[in-house]
Amino acid sequence: MRFKVFLGLALATGMQLGCGKDSDSDKTPPPAGEPDASVGTQPQPIPTDPTPDGGENPGDVAPVPGNLVGGLRMNQSDLFRNLGDGIARKTAAFSQATVKLSEAITSYCADPTATDRTPVRAAWKNAMLRWEELEVFQVGPIAADGRKLKKGIYGWPQEAKTCGIDDEVLKASKDPAYTLPIQTDRKGLQAIEYLLYEDSLASSCTASHPVTKEWNAMSPEARAQARCAYLKPVVLELQASAQTVQTVWGSEGSNYLTTVIGHAPKEKAALQSLYENLFYLDTDVKNYKLASPAGHDIMFCPSSPVPCTGAEEFPRSQISKEAIQANIAAFTDLMYGFEDASRKRPGGFAALVREVGDEAVATRSEAITRDLMSYFASQNESLPALITQQNQEDCTKSQISLLCQLRKSINDISGVLKNEYSRILSLTVPADPIRDNH
Repeated sequence: MRFKVFLGLALATGMQLGCGKDSDSDKTPPPAGEPDASVGTQPQPIPTDPTPDGGENPGDVAPVPGNLVGGLRMNQSDLFRNLGDGIARKTAAFSQATVKLSEAITSYCADPTATDRTPVRAAWKNAMLRWEELEVFQVGPIAADGRKLKKGIYGWPQEAKTCGIDDEVLKASKDPAYTLPIQTDRKGLQAIEYLLYEDSLASSCTASHPVTKEWNAMSPEARAQARCAYLKPVVLELQASAQTVQTVWGSEGSNYLTTVIGHAPKEKAALQSLYENLFYLDTDVKNYKLASPAGHDIMFCPSSPVPCTGAEEFPRSQISKEAIQANIAAFTDLMYGFEDASRKRPGGFAALVREVGDEAVATRSEAITRDLMSYFASQNESLPALITQQNQEDCTKSQISLLCQLRKSINDISGVLKNEYSRILSLTVPADPIRDNH
């Protein structure tokens, strides 16, 4: 089934956004790799504002906000202040979400066989989606030491090793002095998802694995309690890591970005780091979160164009689409700026480009970003459902389905970042996007 979309946003803005050909007034060339096909129009956004940080909304990313105002200008110092304070709020919100998750796990584990898992799953989802925004802000101290903090919190695209988790579950259940392993594929948000969303109490290890025999000898009640014996230290470490992220970044008014202002070499390094994180959509979302499960690229899905079933980011909790939305929302914060106290955005990277002197490039990048934000706004389907609607469409030849349109717009914005932003702002394109022409 082909996915049909609407003309609303394009008519409202008077532009052809992302999926169509460039207008005569904007001659920025499309990125290499995919032809520029005329594909119709984009979905109609729902005109509601997002839930403010710190609210009790369980982590869902809201539809396109009405405050994505183009045409703004911003100097580099003000950019650092806005982005630094915005990321500080995000780190604080994530830290608080892990506290709530820890409390929910404690409540659930009081009687795991009889307690409804809906509240504890909602707490995990809230923490997970808040981290999905921070995934795009791997900047400065958050990314230090080979991204050690990030990997300990959420190791993806490294897959969780569920048999290894089962092994740790048994160890934790038998040892009051148990300590967590160093392997990041056995803990963090991924391990918690497995332990909360895996309905079967069977071991995920092979029948010949030593864990399986011991596990099978346990009663269902004992298995549930054993999982809780591991959940508790895992969430406590997660909570500690979240607090560390908040601490190393800093608070509003005094954080990594605000403290570099006035020091030219540090400003240059910080701007380069922020710029590199803009490519998260290209390297992670387009390749791993879309191409792999949807069959867009044989490099990431050997059966392409037939989808790779089960390769989505969250096959158990089914929040893969919401995770992509959170990533795009974070990208939008970088491009348009974070909301101020009056719920307005003073400007982001695009405003800096305009201030430096390239109006056309800034306007094009704002348009594509708003286009990206609109794609999922009116859609309630899961990512697997959207993949089915895609009907094995070859995204390099046409962009009829929503997912092919999304891929096209990510390619478009990546092309602007590689070819224009790097030149205008005197920045270096990170290695992966240079090599990636898919």
